[in-house]
Amino acid sequence: MSLRLDDSDAHSLTPLGLTHSNRVAQRPRVLIVEDDCLVRAACATIAGEIGFDSDTADSVSAAWAVLHEKSVDVVLLDVRLGEENGLTLLNKIRAETSSVSVVIMTAFPTVNSAVTALRAGATDYIQKPFSIEELTEVLESARHQALSNDAKARSSDRTNDEPHLLIGRAPSMKKLRRLVSRVAVASHPVLILGEQGTEKELVGRSIHMKSPTCLGPFMSMDCSALSEGEIEFLLFGSNMPCDEGSESLGCERTSPTERNRTVFVSEIDRLSLAMQSRLLNALDKRSAHTNDSSKVDFNTTRIIASSSNNLEECANAGRFRKDLFHRLSLVRLHIPPLRERKADIPEMSTRILNRISLESRQHRKFGKNVIRCLVEYDWPGNLRELENVIEYACLVSDGPEVHQSDLPKHINEHSYDHVDYTDGSGWHYTRNASESYGLSGEESIAEMERKAILKTLKQLNGDKLQTAKVLGIGKTTLYRKLKEYAVEDLL
Repeated sequence: MSLRLDDSDAHSLTPLGLTHSNRVAQRPRVLIVEDDCLVRAACATIAGEIGFDSDTADSVSAAWAVLHEKSVDVVLLDVRLGEENGLTLLNKIRAETSSVSVVIMTAFPTVNSAVTALRAGATDYIQKPFSIEELTEVLESARHQALSNDAKARSSDRTNDEPHLLIGRAPSMKKLRRLVSRVAVASHPVLILGEQGTEKELVGRSIHMKSPTCLGPFMSMDCSALSEGEIEFLLFGSNMPCDEGSESLGCERTSPTERNRTVFVSEIDRLSLAMQSRLLNALDKRSAHTNDSSKVDFNTTRIIASSSNNLEECANAGRFRKDLFHRLSLVRLHIPPLRERKADIPEMSTRILNRISLESRQHRKFGKNVIRCLVEYDWPGNLRELENVIEYACLVSDGPEVHQSDLPKHINEHSYDHVDYTDGSGWHYTRNASESYGLSGEESIAEMERKAILKTLKQLNGDKLQTAKVLGIGKTTLYRKLKEYAVEDLL
């Protein structure tokens, strides 16, 4: 039962690859983690007889690999796996998800070990040797617990999940979340303002999903990318010009006569004055007529507009109708730029990285100094630029760990002011890079990087592994850089 990823369930995946899918409609799956091959086989046989599909593993690493590949409901876990402790796997599972039931089994039970396992998140505890009836009862109970956990998780997703844009502890984001919840219950127009890349559409979608009409269609149209005829067709149902077939529209389409629809009008300042007048008239009269005399009911159509420009200045300059501006800005939401809420960047970056891990089916993590570099940068492109940078770093990285050297050069320009390193004693130091490595302010980033690598390598007597650790880059990346410098055999 391999994992299938699509847009509808990608947001509900955990880094383990476990989905909030309809588990009632498929056979439950148990992962049996046991180093004794006879016990492992016996458990798999019993599980199969009561309706489970099963996978087996004899170590923590093997079990972890299965959990990343399969959708598992129950883990039957031995505490002693040779020299390994099974609780290590339990802790790793609970760090990723709470929807999987974990049953601990051991031949050396004590009160303390049972309490430790249960506190760590185990669902149940079974003592070896156990009977078929005992194992059957434990597995069925764990299966029901997994279903309960899954239902709670799906309910939590529906009621509490926010797009990664809306997370954060900055006062401006807390205010935005409160306003989104308040305006969602009404039906009047909303105007969302913010710089390019702040993902204003995500706020519009959040308003729609929290509204009483959330089951209705959500249509997003970008006025900067559509012709006048396409915009008129999407808003009012007018006939398309013969050379502008509706199949060419780069947006989500709904019929203009559908009820309870939400229309997100991106970059509304790009509308022509004539189209602005028609939209204002429709909002005032709460209806508009199509060319075939059908009626578009604006009582059941909500307009959420956005702009990256100062719409009030556009209105004062005559490029946007003042009456439409006032009509739309009854509720005005402002999305703060990323540089004004840098404390939220670590959590946002981690969520983006987790999404990329799920899409690529490869677990990824940030290496040393990466988060610091991301926080120090000013992000003129805001959230969209942050997503693009992290996707780029994952693409060029040599392995699952994203290193500072994988970031684009313009991001790393902000990171060479200081270099963090350790002397091996556990104490971390910060020193000015230009002083430590003899760098001048006029040198290119590539030259600064070359000098930093070579000087560190020399100070560490040619120890390449330690050099990579000190600089916070991957060993493969260091070897590649040394090869580029034609000095890989210098020391």
